[in-house]
Amino acid sequence: MSYSLNSGGKKKRFLNSPKIYTVKKIYTLAAFSFFLTNLIFAQAPIPNASFETWNTGEPTAWGTSDGILVGFGLPDPTTAEQDTAAANVYAGSSSVRLTNKNVTTPFGAQDIPGVVSLGTIGFDLGTFSPTISGYAYTDRPDSVRFAAKYTSGPGGTDTGNVAVTLTKWTPGGRIVIGNIRVPIADVSSFTVFTAKITYHSALAPDTLLVQGIATSSQTSVLESQLWLDDFSFLGLDTAFKAYINPGTDVEICDGDTVRFRTDNMPPNTYQWFRNDVPVNAAAAPQFFSVTEGTYYVQVTNGGNVYTSDSMHITLNPLPAVSYTVAASQDTVCLNSAVITLTGATPPTGIFIGDAVDSAGNFNPSAAVAGPNDVTYSVTNVYGCTASVTQVIFARLCTGIEVLEEGLKVNIYPNPAADFMTIETDQKLIGGSIEVFDALGKLVLSETITSAKSNLNVGVLNTGLYTVRLLNTAKKAMANAKIGIAQ
Repeated sequence: MSYSLNSGGKKKRFLNSPKIYTVKKIYTLAAFSFFLTNLIFAQAPIPNASFETWNTGEPTAWGTSDGILVGFGLPDPTTAEQDTAAANVYAGSSSVRLTNKNVTTPFGAQDIPGVVSLGTIGFDLGTFSPTISGYAYTDRPDSVRFAAKYTSGPGGTDTGNVAVTLTKWTPGGRIVIGNIRVPIADVSSFTVFTAKITYHSALAPDTLLVQGIATSSQTSVLESQLWLDDFSFLGLDTAFKAYINPGTDVEICDGDTVRFRTDNMPPNTYQWFRNDVPVNAAAAPQFFSVTEGTYYVQVTNGGNVYTSDSMHITLNPLPAVSYTVAASQDTVCLNSAVITLTGATPPTGIFIGDAVDSAGNFNPSAAVAGPNDVTYSVTNVYGCTASVTQVIFARLCTGIEVLEEGLKVNIYPNPAADFMTIETDQKLIGGSIEVFDALGKLVLSETITSAKSNLNVGVLNTGLYTVRLLNTAKKAMANAKIGIAQ
């Protein structure tokens, strides 16, 4: 189950989607999405459903976690083993015992869960991802039935899991036709579990995955054990249904888009509804919406009209956010000290972007000469994010000698033709700016009236000059070399 977002708003969702298990990037149980059609099938059995037949340590027709590691040339870690003890068998003469273990692998020590999967499971070193192939299967069983028992390891309480997934390849990719996940808590003797498969489409599947795992999370409790035996399917799912994806209420942010889908089954026809009113021009298997409301789809199949379950979109507002670069921060020298950014509201946001450090300050030494994008982002209580981006210019300001520790001085552009901007600390207001030529002659003098002064250097001849900044006591606080280029 998924939906698409077309804006920068952060989505918040409440989807009743099946759980995905991954352990140390090696074993994945299943990934799920949803669709529809109208077919009836005869039921086929699950191969080697009671784990009676084994070949070189593996149950025939099933793959295991042991098989992956043995395939790498490692010793059998015994995470998936045949068990013939009478107390550990429900039907026939054997069951499969899955155990979570810590194993030395090519990737270092790993907590490896016991896993068994109908078909094959492997690991692709090229993509560093699991490879899972199921069993060719075209039926639509109503329910799955199996026997199991579970014992948590001494390190804590864990839970085993069994997942059944029916999938189909379509031109748009592999889709999940139906699935069910059954958690198995501590139970000291075999218990029969029966669970109805949830169908998300009326299409016929082409692949069956039946998978067991001896843990419920990526951090498995070592030595936890799951025994499985006597799998079977019950009944058939034959009813035509109209399905909607996503099929559960969702919350989105203003500007986000929800993509609704149902199966594309010509010659069926479709109509989407919002708040019980037909949506104009929404007569295809796929429909996009940015509007709050309650949605469902009607599918016309021959002379019959089927209506899907409904779902509600709640539209949450984006936060109000503003950011204006302070006048003292719009242009800085690359050799300036770290700058605490200001001018943004509300105060709950964060600064990110070019030359912004982890504390949210602008570090000129990490900036590039020219424009640097600085973004202020705010996330509200709904999980929605809005942001404003402004530009801070960084320039190479050379030849500045600061005579008092901590004093900030910025002179740009350098060289200049007409005007030169001189930025100083507030403490120098009332002092003076003096410019001397190459012979040491005073050629220009102005009083510092603000922290940012524009000095008219257009009256000077082309050449090199020295600028001296003095405080009110006529004490030199900084010197700089500047160039005038007419």
